[in-house]
Amino acid sequence: MDEWGVPDTMPEVDALIAQIPSADEPYQLACEVAVAATGATKSAEIAWNVYLVWAELTDVWEEKQHPDPDALIREAAAEWLAAETEAERHECLDRWKHEILGYERTVPKGWSLVVDQQPDGSYVAHAEDPSGAHALDAVASDLESVWAVIKQQSFAVEEAN
Repeated sequence: MDEWGVPDTMPEVDALIAQIPSADEPYQLACEVAVAATGATKSAEIAWNVYLVWAELTDVWEEKQHPDPDALIREAAAEWLAAETEAERHECLDRWKHEILGYERTVPKGWSLVVDQQPDGSYVAHAEDPSGAHALDAVASDLESVWAVIKQQSFAVEEAN
């Protein structure tokens, strides 16, 4: 917990998600998951994707983009809780981000991507294919630009192979 009593570690995020399948109001817990995942980004890289998925699920609920948004939130929770390994969790988040929630891929499926903000405010991105045979780096002054460069380069490599 942080100094204000807000959960901010992945075990605390997991505990919130574990309450969702049986919750009367899963939306409220989904909001809490998104907030907690934001805090967990300090200690767990996977937390960014957890935040992205759960924040989008709350948007789907608020904007009535699904016939039964509570069921969708419960389904996401059940799938997350069934993922036993780190790899399964990454696959779960990947599926929810791209196949269910419709986020466009920044890098081809299976590639890793790490983006870090530098002290001067610029961004450095590193992407690598699953075999490690291709590694790409990019630097840009803003996040959108660094993503665009990595996206263009990584899909060009994937297409050439």
